[in-house]
Amino acid sequence: MHVFIVRPFGTKNNINFDRVETELIRPAMRAAGLTGGTTGEFVQQGNIRTDMFEQLLIADIVIADISIHNANVFYELGLRHALRDKRTFLLKSVSDEVPFDLKTDRYLPYSGFHMRAFIKSGHWCRFSRQYRSHATENRYKSALAGADAQVKESVRNQLVLYQQLGILTENTQAALPNVAASAEKNAPEQAAPRVILFTGHRIDAAGREQPRFPRTKETQARALIRDAVVAEQQKATGQLLGIAGGASGGDILFHEVCQELGIPTLLYLALPQDAYRAASVADGGAQWVERFQHLCEVNKPILLTDADELPRWLRAKNGYTIWQRANLWMLQHALAKSNDNLLLIALWNGDVGDGPGGTEDMVKRAQERGAAFIHLDTRMLLIGP
Repeated sequence: MHVFIVRPFGTKNNINFDRVETELIRPAMRAAGLTGGTTGEFVQQGNIRTDMFEQLLIADIVIADISIHNANVFYELGLRHALRDKRTFLLKSVSDEVPFDLKTDRYLPYSGFHMRAFIKSGHWCRFSRQYRSHATENRYKSALAGADAQVKESVRNQLVLYQQLGILTENTQAALPNVAASAEKNAPEQAAPRVILFTGHRIDAAGREQPRFPRTKETQARALIRDAVVAEQQKATGQLLGIAGGASGGDILFHEVCQELGIPTLLYLALPQDAYRAASVADGGAQWVERFQHLCEVNKPILLTDADELPRWLRAKNGYTIWQRANLWMLQHALAKSNDNLLLIALWNGDVGDGPGGTEDMVKRAQERGAAFIHLDTRMLLIGP
């Protein structure tokens, strides 16, 4: 798993943040088998903004040190919270008061202004030593004696993370019963849904030279999509959630099928509604425009942007389009919502698409992230009458 570290640089407010990384964060990452770094590595490569935004989006884990009021840290943390709703860990030393918007967030504390004192006697370091000990259970009881609820909750969160990562499982199982969960943690958690992410060809525009999804094959295509979704529904043990765009053809068919089957869907649009309709629906004809409008009425669209072009910081990226960005955006949202329990259904002819950011691009990105994959081959639609 890849980690992106968000932190101040140098020494500020008597905290040496470089040492916090090298003596606290890095050892924990090595112990967990994690890799990653900070924006400092990008400065040397001369492309800090583009790489920073990309890391905030795709990093499996973000560790942010909010010990002081640092504009860059808060800016990057805000972007991460907007892009991903899980796997962001906050660290804090005793320094500035936590800003209002972060007061309800939990964080892992480290004690004192000087790392040397922290390394020798801090709660967190002491817990790490106890964790490595053979007498884990008794030592945790002793180490936590007199600790306040916040410290206990921080320790429990660290142990749960170890448990989820499969690190020192026997010690974790021995330690966890001695760190009671808060009342909030004891409340039953709702399991993440199985997410079905759909991608597929648009209905062929009039006069298309090489048929891909002929208008006359809509019924057959709908049947392919429905059969795949029903099969997934029959074996599902929990909630299902569909995610797709709103283009004419496959996208709209997927939303309609899910609605018939009682499966909620999220409608993601890469552009504002009017611009999206013009770019991805209108050439399918008036019927598809009407169905798109109805879909937007019953399923409020989630928009990637309120503009019809890439943000300035991405325009210099060679060969990169808003459609590639939208694929990555939808995929990351699907992975986050599903807790990586993701299925991609692609209504696709198996070829490279008409341009960057098409169905082939989404299939490639999803498979790289380990998503299950069902290929509905549109070449089968071209066989027979």
